[in-house]
Amino acid sequence: MLGRLLLILVQLVVGWYAALEIIQKLPSFGNLQLFLLAAVFAIIVWGIGLLAAAVLKDVSQPGPPTLLFAFAVAVIFSALTMVPDVQRTVAQFVGSFDARLYPLIGAVVGYAIQS
Repeated sequence: MLGRLLLILVQLVVGWYAALEIIQKLPSFGNLQLFLLAAVFAIIVWGIGLLAAAVLKDVSQPGPPTLLFAFAVAVIFSALTMVPDVQRTVAQFVGSFDARLYPLIGAVVGYAIQS
């Protein structure tokens, strides 16, 4: 249990900083930039899961379906940013929330559900 919690924490922190550096090197896609970020987050979260499976005791080895599920949930969470009612509801609970966090949280949630 502690290993999985540590994995989630590492995925969130490393995924955030690594993806922001990677996305700066890629060309801009305008309104689709958030969906590109979802793909980058999913790959990074999955890669961290591969490394963690070798190091941590309680973490299982993720397979390709885990990557696809993390990507799918990250895209769904990215699409939620386009719904104003969702934005307002989230803002009521957590205040100001960067829209780029939606795909990261989606990728981590998708990874955690599938693995």
